[in-house]
Amino acid sequence: MVRFRAQVFAALMSALVCGCAGKPVDAPPNLVSDMPVPQDSGVTTGALQTSGYQLSEEELKFDCKKLTGLMQIRILQVRGYDSNKKATAAARGIQSLATPIFGGTKEGVDPDGQYRKDLAMLQAFTNPVAQNFVGPSWSLTVECLCYLLFALAAYDGRRTLLRLTVGAILGGALWFALFGQSGGPWVIDIFPRGLLGFFLGQALWHGRERLAEVRWWLLALVFVIAFAMPTGGASPLLPLCLLAWPAALLLALRMSWLESRPMVWLGDRSYAIYLIHLPLIQAAGWAFGLLPPSPGLVVVGHVALIAATLILSDLALRWLEKPARSAIRGAWARRPLSFSRALG
Repeated sequence: MVRFRAQVFAALMSALVCGCAGKPVDAPPNLVSDMPVPQDSGVTTGALQTSGYQLSEEELKFDCKKLTGLMQIRILQVRGYDSNKKATAAARGIQSLATPIFGGTKEGVDPDGQYRKDLAMLQAFTNPVAQNFVGPSWSLTVECLCYLLFALAAYDGRRTLLRLTVGAILGGALWFALFGQSGGPWVIDIFPRGLLGFFLGQALWHGRERLAEVRWWLLALVFVIAFAMPTGGASPLLPLCLLAWPAALLLALRMSWLESRPMVWLGDRSYAIYLIHLPLIQAAGWAFGLLPPSPGLVVVGHVALIAATLILSDLALRWLEKPARSAIRGAWARRPLSFSRALG
């Protein structure tokens, strides 16, 4: 068990390194997305727009401590815009005329312009931070982590695998119950959401024969209740993960059309489609740019992307997945008996 815990710790550290090593992609900043919009005060200004602030050379060299302090001050200023008392237009006019003569500050002369400048500065500071999160990279990292934890637990024995499965499901559910936020899914939920979904799916698969006896109408009712359930300030992912997704999965196992040849063909290549489609879309965007505003070209572009994704996924299945699957099963057959029993 000590060796297993050490292996789990190493897996977690590897997941963090792999997730942080992904190449940044464009992502909109979200730190100031809930900032209040200034009310109309009748002040006309020529201040910078919220997307037009350019960081100076000095600001680009700020260390983390100075940058964090500056951002905290700007956030407080922006959040308190509507509640702060502002001088009248007459007082601002007198201040504007007197400052060049007697000295002093022009702070407060143009509160609306200052608001927009502060907001633009925050957006300029947070944009590089937001780009450091790579959603697809972290999604694959969490998935690889789940596979690795599953394999390590299975190698240690069925009891360890059972404990890990129960712990991941209860831990993920407890996370959303205690720390889950309304809306989402959020970045902070990616690890508990991944562990909960992966090991809950594994448990459902092992119990699929017994769960097949549940009435279809009861599953449909659970599915509807999960979506209609009011969550208030809690995370909606908890009822969706624990109720809606299991109900939908068990209902899907009873649909005969999902066993048709086209659906089976897509199912065999579904993981390759999942891995290939996003890089292919990004490569097409880099190579050809945005499609012209022509319905015909838009349709042709999407059809071409779908066809290329399916072709590459089929090749990946034949040349990568199947050989890798055979190699893994061959190694599995040579494993100790406890490993085979755990996965059987």
